[in-house]
Amino acid sequence: MQYITALTIFLLSFTLNATTNDKFETKYSYQGYPYKILIDRSDSIKILFTEKKATINCAVEFNHGESVRKTAYLEVEKADFDNEPLASCLPRHTAKAWLKDTFE
Repeated sequence: MQYITALTIFLLSFTLNATTNDKFETKYSYQGYPYKILIDRSDSIKILFTEKKATINCAVEFNHGESVRKTAYLEVEKADFDNEPLASCLPRHTAKAWLKDTFE
């Protein structure tokens, strides 16, 4: 069984860093509160994932200032990941807690 690992950066704004030479797949998130605000307030949000036949194992890495946080890996349905990648890999309560910490 072959595993494909990739890093995905989620951006809501149209501003992309033109000097970055890293290979990322960019996905856009239209998932509302708290995900949209969390993305806007972060330095970067990455989804680390491996793909299986019908499921995705994924974790989220969040960077804000000196703070770097990462969730445990979750197994999610491929269809859910395709429709709402960030929301399927980052539980809402965790996203809200991380967002709260960006205001402190």
